[in-house]
Amino acid sequence: AMRRPTILVPEDDAAMQRWLVMALTSRGVRTFAVSDGLQVWPAVVEEDTDLVVSDGRMPRRSGLESLTVRTVADVA
Repeated sequence: AMRRPTILVPEDDAAMQRWLVMALTSRGVRTFAVSDGLQVWPAVVEEDTDLVVSDGRMPRRSGLESLTVRTVADVA
């Protein structure tokens, strides 16, 4: 069987997070969520993530900042 895609949803608004996870899961996508920007990169690595659908503003670090910081660190 083919592996289902995995999507990470970094979202600090609990209602929006539930809605996004429910909508994606109902379409057969393996979905998980984090609520803090510092949790993004560890979750990407741990869950073998294919796509990140991120909130623009989250506590401590946005989802985009989390991925950018890690990508720059990997290249350096």
